[in-house]
Amino acid sequence: MEADFKYIFESKKKTSKDRKHKATVEIKKDETCTTISVVFYDKSDNKIKTIELLKSFQHIMFYGRIIKKNKWFNNEEFGLYTNNEELIISASLNKNESKSIITEESKNKEELEGLLRRITYQKLDSKKDIVEWMNK
Repeated sequence: MEADFKYIFESKKKTSKDRKHKATVEIKKDETCTTISVVFYDKSDNKIKTIELLKSFQHIMFYGRIIKKNKWFNNEEFGLYTNNEELIISASLNKNESKSIITEESKNKEELEGLLRRITYQKLDSKKDIVEWMNK
């Protein structure tokens, strides 16, 4: 039975440092996963574009911590980050795809890649798939 479940939440708009644009984090849930995107606006609140940052699992425990930390990195890039900006997932007004940057500081690259893997959705059809995903 298909229910066609959809839920959309948009965070409070944040203004770029040059005050020419605004951006929000959009959380869109459906029956299988949560899509986290950046929505860019002009200073008059007209939507410019939406860029997907990542797909995550439905439960907030997978992505809750990282969506709380979002900001403009410069006048063109907005996105999510972890403590010390060791993991940044951002979108740009000038590009149509997101990027992830890992910078080792207090955690090593393997831990940061593990965090990114843990918050990124993957279809798990069997117990074997779950075990393999957990042991990566």
